Amino acid sequence: MRFCSTCGKVVPEDCAFCVHCGASQTPPASTPPPKALDPHPAPGPGFSWGRALSAGLACLALLGGLYRGWLARQSDTPSQVATPGATSSPVVSAPPPPPTSSNPTPASSTADLSLAEGEWTVDPRDPKYSESDPGTFSLHREGSELRGAGPENSSFRLWTEGGQLVGEALESGGKSWKMRWEWLEPGRRVRLALSDGQGQSQQASLIRPTELPAPASSSTPTPGALPLLYEVTGDVNKDGRLEKIQVLGLDGQTQPDSDGNKQMLVLNSDSEVIFRSESFQEPFHLDSDVYAQKPEERAGVHILPQTSGYPIIRLVFASASGNFVDFKFNGAKFVLAEVGD
Repeated sequence: MRFCSTCGKVVPEDCAFCVHCGASQTPPASTPPPKALDPHPAPGPGFSWGRALSAGLACLALLGGLYRGWLARQSDTPSQVATPGATSSPVVSAPPPPPTSSNPTPASSTADLSLAEGEWTVDPRDPKYSESDPGTFSLHREGSELRGAGPENSSFRLWTEGGQLVGEALESGGKSWKMRWEWLEPGRRVRLALSDGQGQSQQASLIRPTELPAPASSSTPTPGALPLLYEVTGDVNKDGRLEKIQVLGLDGQTQPDSDGNKQMLVLNSDSEVIFRSESFQEPFHLDSDVYAQKPEERAGVHILPQTSGYPIIRLVFASASGNFVDFKFNGAKFVLAEVGD
């Protein structure tokens, strides 16, 4: 006997539907519930964690090597940006620079010898310089050496040794000096050090003759080289000889009545300058000579004898005006004695 699962009344055993309410009497197919997954499945037969880890590490190492190789190829390949309409051209990489060395290659000994070849003279600024014996000598090539002759029949030899210039200097008397050549300015200035091996040594600075300093220019006038404006003769220092008193024009001045620079000189009987005044620009007013009552009152230079003492040298710039300057010997030198109004 069966009962309806819906209305609960008795239904026949072979009925598919309830004869009372019509509900289906066929039970639904049962579906088994899903089996929960195990988060930690048991390893299958033959599985090893050590082998799995080793294989994983090997794969990572292989991938890392491939990635580094790809990066290296990218860094060696110059990037190119495509420009519309532009024609591509091959990129030529510059060759790598030559390796540098922390020890630079020294200049060749031959070059040093070549720089030392030629004429040399003692530097006038060196304390050992002597104007009467400037010490000029010349070196010339003979095989692997430089040889030459120096002052007072001395001879020189110069060669390279241990990367330095060394040599020998032989005096005319036979004494030998060891020589060391030290550049101050290669090819232009050198310090020459000499030693006799017995405790004596000396050194000197040498330069090329073309490097000699030019003589200092002097504004000092030379008698005979400048225009002579006035000249008188007399014994103005009482030495028993006649001196010349000259007025010279400087800076090309040839006229005494110009306001250009002038200078008065006193020359002894040997035409040597023994006194030189400061330069002056006061003109000699020749048109004032009409007022002169005596020759010594005219514009120009005059010697005025004195009853006692030394004569006076007077420069008269304007007659009868008191515009004059007096010089006088004081027993030792000429000095300015008086300046007129």
